[in-house]
Amino acid sequence: MVLLLKGLLMLYKDSVEEVEQEFQEMYPHLNSHIENGNVRKVFNELLTIEEKEANFIVRIEEGKCMINKKITYGFKAQRYSSPENKLDTEDNDYSLSFISWDEILGMEIDERILIAYRPTKILAVMIHEMTVYGFDSKSVQSQKNDFIKAILNNYKGEDLNIDDEDEIKLYIVSEDDEDEDFDDEDTEE
Repeated sequence: MVLLLKGLLMLYKDSVEEVEQEFQEMYPHLNSHIENGNVRKVFNELLTIEEKEANFIVRIEEGKCMINKKITYGFKAQRYSSPENKLDTEDNDYSLSFISWDEILGMEIDERILIAYRPTKILAVMIHEMTVYGFDSKSVQSQKNDFIKAILNNYKGEDLNIDDEDEIKLYIVSEDDEDEDFDDEDTEE
């Protein structure tokens, strides 16, 4: 069975309180995100976003906090080579922090996490991972663009250990028009 994150969200669209409770239990140091309505705001925005096809499968990774030794939860996304062979994934794990929200919603959920975790917990982890740089898709995209432009500006002429500088530019989306191409003049000083 294939279930996308958007599908899970739609199945539990009336469960925002349960998602907030899971968020609070897993990330008590981020209670302000619930108190000021940010988790609910993100949840409601996600309901309005159309998912975009993505060749990613997501898993939850558990770890231990170095400070208090409590269990931490995070999403790991892996790109697969084709929908027919989802076991053939890249070795790289991708953070959800700078992936567009429509693409995140189009990611497939690994069946093992559907068995191991409550759906509301999966959604809470997703929201936590998506909101590292902001609580709406436009501000996250803006932070991503600023980050990539800073890299390009600071390392112009140096070896970035990437195959193609244009490859990075493909991931920059205009804050005014998400389909607009990257403008090289924006990175010149």
